[in-house]
Order: sequence, then C-alpha cells, then structure tokens
Amino acid sequence: FRVMVEDNQQNKNGIFPPVPVRNPRDVDVSQLKIAYLPKIGDWMPSPAIRRGLALAADALRNLGATVEEWSPSGLQQAAEMFFRLVSSDGFSVAKHLLGGEKPVSLMKPNVQLASMPSIMVKGLTKILRTSGQQHLAAITGNAKRVSATQLMELLFERLKLEQSFNGDLSAAGFDAVVCPALPLVAPFHNATLDLADFSGSLHLFNVLGLPAGVTPVTTVHPGE
Repeated sequence: FRVMVEDNQQNKNGIFPPVPVRNPRDVDVSQLKIAYLPKIGDWMPSPAIRRGLALAADALRNLGATVEEWSPSGLQQAAEMFFRLVSSDGFSVAKHLLGGEKPVSLMKPNVQLASMPSIMVKGLTKILRTSGQQHLAAITGNAKRVSATQLMELLFERLKLEQSFNGDLSAAGFDAVVCPALPLVAPFHNATLDLADFSGSLHLFNVLGLPAGVTPVTTVHPGE
C-alpha cells in the first residue's frame, strides 16, 4: 500500500490519492474487531484454504483481537458484477488494443465470447446451466454488451452494493475482514484455463473498491 500512496513521483501524477498508510507496528491488534468470512458467495474453499483461514483466525485471537464469523448478503452478486462490468463493452476495447495480435490463452475465451451472437450466448448459457456448470453459466450469462443507459444503471447498482457492504461492516463494528483470496490453492501455470471463474471470489474487492492484501499462512498437506 505504501508503494501506491506515498508522496512519490507516481503519486504526483494524480493516479492515487495521497492518503498516508499507518505503520503496522503502531496498530494494537488486541483492539481490533475482525470479520471472518469462511467463503465468498458460492465459491466453497478447498480443505487447505479452510484450514489456513482457521489458522489465521486463531492467530489473530491469540494476539487479542476479537474475531467473529460474518455472512453479509450480496457477496455473490458483487463478485459476478465484475464480469458484467468488464464485458459491458463487449470486450471491444480489448479487441481494439490487440489489433491483429492473437489474445493470450486467458483472454482468448473472452474475445471469442464477445464475437458470438447473443442468441448463441443464451443457448450456451442454458446448456452450461443444465449440465451443472453453474459458475461458468453465470459468467456467460453476465458477459454481454450493454447500452449506455444499462451501463449507468449497472454503475449505480455497483455503488449501492458498495454502500450496503460498507454500511453492514460499519454497523457490526468490524475493522477488517479475513477471507479466502481464492477457493483453490496455488495452481500450476496455465492450469486455470478450464476454470473460468477460478478468481471469482477475488473480484469482490475489485467491485467494492476496497483495499485488500494476500498473505500465506500454511502449505498444502497430504490429502488436501
């Protein structure tokens, strides 16, 4: 966070607000009330992730922090909104930036989806949902070009979600949130090409505009 907000040359360009970050050593952890989210939306974390979350919660409790499980509403909706926002232009900006170049593997499905007629996308979404691919169906169903009016409505919807989440967080008196960054442990390179929503739960913080960080707490054990 200091890299982004300290008074440096990058910040003088007005890209980041000059908000000072407190020194972590000055924070009394025993005075914090922390929300514990066992999962985000419909993404069920793997056994190793669940164990790591429990270890993190216990570590914070041992430092004197108050840690309480929290299950706010709207998390799945907020996470899925990321796909609605990034695809609202039909990925036309991405295709324009690519020019004649071929998209990288992770971007290729998005470009292909944007090139499909809407009736084909609807049919694909129905097939995926019928075959049990609920997360992938949610992505294809949300990934579509929208009008200027629909985009404004979508932005207002995002703002309402942000205000609702922050309101619930403040009303409960929480200072921070501990949750899974991803539902799965670190995969091999290119192993997520068939997992379209692998990072779905992570997008919650992109949509809500909240600062977030990731820290390792354990390694994967045999059988996990």
